[in-house]
Amino acid sequence: MRVLFLDVDGVLTTHRCLGSVKDYDYDDPSLLFATDLGVACDDDSSSDRGGLVPLERAMVGQLAWLLRELPDLRVVLSSTWRQQAHMRAFLLVALAAMGVDVQTVVVGDTPTLSPLEGRGAEVMAWLDAQQGAVDSFAIVDDDHAVAWARAGLTARWVETAMVCPLDPSLEGLTHYKAALLLALLRPAPVDSC
Repeated sequence: MRVLFLDVDGVLTTHRCLGSVKDYDYDDPSLLFATDLGVACDDDSSSDRGGLVPLERAMVGQLAWLLRELPDLRVVLSSTWRQQAHMRAFLLVALAAMGVDVQTVVVGDTPTLSPLEGRGAEVMAWLDAQQGAVDSFAIVDDDHAVAWARAGLTARWVETAMVCPLDPSLEGLTHYKAALLLALLRPAPVDSC
């Protein structure tokens, strides 16, 4: 099995998604809003858009591209979005809206361990539970460098950015970052002699 461990904030969201729900341009076609996809938020937000931060349509599109390039790729949610039902539902509906068969592609969540153990330990715990069924994997996340290093996973991690003030086009899951993930996940060609 080939697996992508997926974070959301800083990967499928950027600095534009950090604002107050009152500040969003709801007519901006580059943003995906939960209620526009039929997902209701279960918080007490006064916004008619449900209170969830939007996702960047282009970033979700890059993830969908990667999944089309590697049809056997499976996604494991390592994001905190896995812990809130309405956030998880929004993510899955957004992926489905981009043509992803989420019933097949999203195969689970990393376990939630203590913050001291970190996200790297969560990924390792998920991998250990698979008892060798994972042939290849990569991690996409905008944070947790220490946790990845402590777990020996830095070489499998593609770092994205939530905020890049000098060049916002470098934020989130860009095509370049998706191509790096593709290179990590695609098997190396075998030399024939």
